[in-house]
Parts: sequence; C-alpha cells; structure tokens
Amino acid sequence: MPLLSILSIITFAKIHISLSVTSAMQAGLTKRVMSIEDIANLALIEAPKKRGEYNKKGKI
Repeated sequence: MPLLSILSIITFAKIHISLSVTSAMQAGLTKRVMSIEDIANLALIEAPKKRGEYNKKGKI
C-alpha cells in the first residue's frame, strides 16, 4: 500500500484520541469521518497516456 494511501487513511478516517475527531476534521477539510471506500473513490484512476517515440542520443 503506498505511503500516500496510509497517510490519507490516518488523516481522514482515524479519529485522534485527544481531539475526538480526525485530523482532517480538525483542520476543516471535511465535516465527517470518511470510510476507506470514500477515500478510494477520491483517487483519480486514469489510463497512462501514450508516450512519443524515443529519440536516441545523437539523432534528432
């Protein structure tokens, strides 16, 4: 699992013990605790774009 996904779950889904809300709620980014499914739906999934042809060094 990529680090960004883990940080997203901690920020948006895990309730902080001393705050009694998530970090994102405390910062004003969201008004509710998000589920992992909600976080996954936020990710943009796009097919990779086709790359151009490769030019070797010395050839232009």
